[in-house]
Amino acid sequence: MVLEFFLPVNSFQKIPKRCEMKIGLVVLAILFLTSSAFGEETVGPPDKEPRLDNAMSNPFLENVKEALASEGESLPQEDQELLLQDSESIKGLSDKEKESINIITRALFKNFFDNVKNGNYYYTPSKIKEYYNEAPEERLGGIAEGIFYRLFVAYYTLKIKILERGKLIGDDIVKMVILDEIVSGVEMDLAAAFFPTPGPANLSPTMRLVFIKLQLENYAPDITFEEIFEVIIPCSKCKAKLKLYAHKGITRGFCPNCKQRFIFNPIETLQLKVVADMCEIWKSRRELIDKNAEAIWNRERDTLEREMGDSGFDQYMQSKREIKK
Repeated sequence: MVLEFFLPVNSFQKIPKRCEMKIGLVVLAILFLTSSAFGEETVGPPDKEPRLDNAMSNPFLENVKEALASEGESLPQEDQELLLQDSESIKGLSDKEKESINIITRALFKNFFDNVKNGNYYYTPSKIKEYYNEAPEERLGGIAEGIFYRLFVAYYTLKIKILERGKLIGDDIVKMVILDEIVSGVEMDLAAAFFPTPGPANLSPTMRLVFIKLQLENYAPDITFEEIFEVIIPCSKCKAKLKLYAHKGITRGFCPNCKQRFIFNPIETLQLKVVADMCEIWKSRRELIDKNAEAIWNRERDTLEREMGDSGFDQYMQSKREIKK
């Protein structure tokens, strides 16, 4: 079975050639309905044409330039004009334009994980409390350090930036352009892997593991699977910082500084589905953790292909192929 992920039309690296999962450089199906761990919040499309065209002020244009610059590239003028075209024009792109969008999409994914690694965000973390009435550390059970914390903050500040833009689109102040579609697709792909909520088609823990592995392998090869689940908690007695891993289930730890023993339950503390799913894998299928996405897919091919078929994903992808033509 060959899987191709196409850019959604209504929207937040290749692997070895022998792998039958042809990922491309675009995003997961909107079918999986990847809303936030805080709760559903969506911004619908406007009912009429926007009054003003403020595309040049699109806040994500600078993110694209930054992402390309980090790879020693620049944004050609023709590609900038492409990104600022009305979103409806995405249905009639040339092969060259599609390739440009693939390159930009890949750069945005890599830039996101660079931000995670370096602790750079799309807004200050305090913006998250404005939107969701909880600061990140409150939502994460007191955890305020570690790569997983930075992943959480980077994702939600990206989501908020998209929502802020969506309000302008919804109020007919600006129009939706191709760049908005691309960024929303990136957000949805990240949500599907790391911050899902239940929907009509919900990923199994094994399928989620494959998607997480793919994103790390393709866009963040310098971040390991273990590292992305790194959390740092203070010792309850001496406040020394202790590094733990949220995918490893209940941990009976020991503070080397004050000799205090403790128990860390990541499912109870973080209360996130991705953590529960990965703890389930760790408990029952631990051998999969050390395998790459291709190896997991090949080993679990029958089960995963059946999951894709039962979810309606195959029919969805066929409709995408027809749109792409």
